[in-house]
Amino acid sequence: MSALLLASAGLTACSSFSSNNSRVPDTTMTKVLVELHLANARRSHVGTLPDGLKDSVFARHDVQRSDFEATLRHYSRNPKAFDALYNTVIDTLKAIESRLRQNPYDDAPQPPPDRGSSSAPSE
Repeated sequence: MSALLLASAGLTACSSFSSNNSRVPDTTMTKVLVELHLANARRSHVGTLPDGLKDSVFARHDVQRSDFEATLRHYSRNPKAFDALYNTVIDTLKAIESRLRQNPYDDAPQPPPDRGSSSAPSE
């Protein structure tokens, strides 16, 4: 899974970070990778994703695409660090899957209370 992400990112540059790029913090990188994997899973079920979804994930986490790609390049040269980061991504995805298997409608909106029946006892 991690090899596919690295390959799809088009990692061609040799330097880790340019003066214009900064490394994305591990916690943020984990969240971004989790969301990108969830989007990929959605695409495999629905066939398409909204335009700009990847950019919206980056924006939600205040990450520049160039910083994300520079961070991936950094990890491509530090596989042990990448494995550690990716284990967190995998654990997070497994936790999400487990939660959804236990409560598939956990995130579904709840119906409004039935206003036609009274919960007060009649006398």
